[in-house]
Amino acid sequence: MQRFILPFLLIISVSFVGIILSMRNLLLIVVVLFAIGCKNAHKNGYGHATRVLKPSIGWDSVGSGIKGTVNALAVYKGNLYAGGGIDSAGGMPIHGIAMWDGSKWHSVGSGIRGNVNALIVYKDELYAGGYFDSAGGKPYSCIAKWNGIKWSDVDTINDVIALATFNNRLYATGFNDSADNRTTHTIGTWDGKEWDSISNPDKRWELRSLCPYNNNLYAGGRVGKDSSLVVLGKYGWAIVGKSFPFEISTMLEYKNELYLAGGDASGNSSTHIMKWNGKAWGKPGAGLKGQIKSLAIYNNRLYTGGQFARVNGVYTGCIASWDDTAWAASGGGINLKSVELEKICPVNEANLVVYVDTTPNKRGMIYYDTLFANLSVNAMLEYKGQLYIAGKFDYAGGVPSQNIARYKDPAKQN
Repeated sequence: MQRFILPFLLIISVSFVGIILSMRNLLLIVVVLFAIGCKNAHKNGYGHATRVLKPSIGWDSVGSGIKGTVNALAVYKGNLYAGGGIDSAGGMPIHGIAMWDGSKWHSVGSGIRGNVNALIVYKDELYAGGYFDSAGGKPYSCIAKWNGIKWSDVDTINDVIALATFNNRLYATGFNDSADNRTTHTIGTWDGKEWDSISNPDKRWELRSLCPYNNNLYAGGRVGKDSSLVVLGKYGWAIVGKSFPFEISTMLEYKNELYLAGGDASGNSSTHIMKWNGKAWGKPGAGLKGQIKSLAIYNNRLYTGGQFARVNGVYTGCIASWDDTAWAASGGGINLKSVELEKICPVNEANLVVYVDTTPNKRGMIYYDTLFANLSVNAMLEYKGQLYIAGKFDYAGGVPSQNIARYKDPAKQN
């Protein structure tokens, strides 16, 4: 409570002035004084002031980056593919999906008109799923495949959120109507020629992630009102766990255990990641608040990306790694475009934050924002010995990196 006494006393002291000032001017004074009070509180040991870090060892840009939010990454025929709401890559007009060959960006045919949510390789072709109405200039709706030369149809389905391969079949989740005119209620499966439904997923199910583990296919999402994990067995789906304190949005196997993560960005729970070994549940550390949207393995560590500021009080900037013992930051993480934008007073760790712009031409400008509302790591993948991260950001490790960046562990630097 002490850290808020000064700003509120200052607010009360100017309240009488509001009688002769416009509401707009009064609000400006209140916000400025609140910010000054928070900054002073930080100087006295309260709060968590954070300035964008100087360039950190290990981070690098990926060409001139991507314009538009990136949701998915995949490696296909030696090249890295990025999918999302993309408008350009490397300064060139590229839509929906782009290819990086290690040194420059390329278009993927004439691209995709819409938003790509998932990318995966199946039977030597790259599949793209999402919310779109054309690929390669053809009316291919929400899912299409690329063979390195041209786009092809995978029959019309609705709204793909996630893709996975299991037992030589492709699985897609997120649509609720039909695939090849067959009821699928959330998940459909493709054998390379036609779609089929999976027995009896309830219409109330909203499954948003898929992951093979221990010779089974797991899916995470909502079953009715419960956040649940389900497994596909011989006779259909069975619930493995439910009533998680977060909504499952991503899963990955790490050191023979299935990690599932998510969140709702409310900060109401410090548990946004759990693990399952096939028999019992575990919790990898604690203190990570916010949303986890992506998981990846790099240098034998599990990396998490999403929308979160810190883990156990340590600033991580939307990306952190786990070695099965403890969490660690990775060179400052991602941040806002203005390197002079300073967060001077979080009202709490997961919601409202006050920012002050200290650039010379905008000194003293005050902003309210939800913590990392405009920042996110949506996808991560190792490619050519480096960890590529993608999402929505302008800086990674203090290096200008529009929506995509790459990281090489300093311990592995030549």
